[in-house]
Amino acid sequence: MSTVEQAPFMYLHNGTRSPSGIDGDLMRLAANMLNASLELLTPADGLDAGHFTNGNWTGSLGDIYNGLRHASVCSSPLTSNKYGNFQISFPYYSMDIVWATRLPTQKASWEKLLNPLNIYLRIILFLLFVSIVFMNTICTLKVWRQVREAFKIEPPKYSFLFFSWVLFLGLPILREPERKSFLITIYTWIWFCFVIRSAYQAALINSLKQPAYHDNLETFQDVLRERFPYGGLTSLKEYYTDDREIYDNWVVVDNAHLYETLDSILDGTTDFVLASNKEAIKHHLMRYKGTKQLQIIPQKIVNSPTVVYYKRFSPLTVPLNNVLRIALEGGFIQRIHDKYLDHDKKLFRRVYSTKPEPLTMNHFTGSFVLLILGWFVSATYFAVEYVCGNL
Repeated sequence: MSTVEQAPFMYLHNGTRSPSGIDGDLMRLAANMLNASLELLTPADGLDAGHFTNGNWTGSLGDIYNGLRHASVCSSPLTSNKYGNFQISFPYYSMDIVWATRLPTQKASWEKLLNPLNIYLRIILFLLFVSIVFMNTICTLKVWRQVREAFKIEPPKYSFLFFSWVLFLGLPILREPERKSFLITIYTWIWFCFVIRSAYQAALINSLKQPAYHDNLETFQDVLRERFPYGGLTSLKEYYTDDREIYDNWVVVDNAHLYETLDSILDGTTDFVLASNKEAIKHHLMRYKGTKQLQIIPQKIVNSPTVVYYKRFSPLTVPLNNVLRIALEGGFIQRIHDKYLDHDKKLFRRVYSTKPEPLTMNHFTGSFVLLILGWFVSATYFAVEYVCGNL
């Protein structure tokens, strides 16, 4: 049988005499059940799983296409129009082919000030303060004076806007209104401001501790829109033969450089979007024990059945298919997968900080922006009051 080394599916020890991995253990189990000897050989041309080019197959699939081996165990997904070149086994599992890329860029530190508030809450608070400004403007109109005289309401000594802002900041007030209705209104506003400030400050502490990221990529269309480079194995390129734009811009990454490209993605040194087997990506992530992360785009390229490829009319087809069916029904294949694959979602949780991060000017940008904005508003308010009188 022809095979290639591909973690976590096939590990070749001592040449090809002691295979392990998902496919390696499965083939040894099949050999024992058939009372046969297992002989695994790497491709005659020294290449990877193989792809179709110039009317012929290369790599491990080329070995069986050209009659050099009876079967190929390479866990390689093929498009449906290429299955006709081989006989395939009973599908004993499936694999997800996905897009993987680096984590999204971090937001600036000052943007963390807005993280505790979602867009709807921001709009509500903005409209609330706009309404206060609007009410303050009404208090200066002639109509309001007539209403005040009709209900015998004394004019406020302070600006309604200024008074509301003082209460919102939690500063003490010197006097309280005598009317119970006004007093209830003020107490309600104080309670509301206290809840908003407390909830915001509690959420802000956690927000400032952790880096904030921009949104993840959700579909491959996001990749095209951002003009990120993309690619992968030649065999995966065939899934886009009907989309010439994607097909023509595909960057071929051979098996020898696959993990090198994956490491560059994990280090965040490239914007490349890699098409690969999801289980192979997860297994590579396990080496770093959660210290490095990437994002996997939810939109899959394909969910492909895992099969053994046979030479056409090979006598190995029927007995090996029976063994695979029995192993699947008996739960042996699932047990082998659980042995080599760690499905823990912690691999994809972002590690926000592995050591203390020194404070820089960037961390205080938001505070200085608010401070300068406050000075500007105060100066503007003072100038308007000086020119137009008390607001």
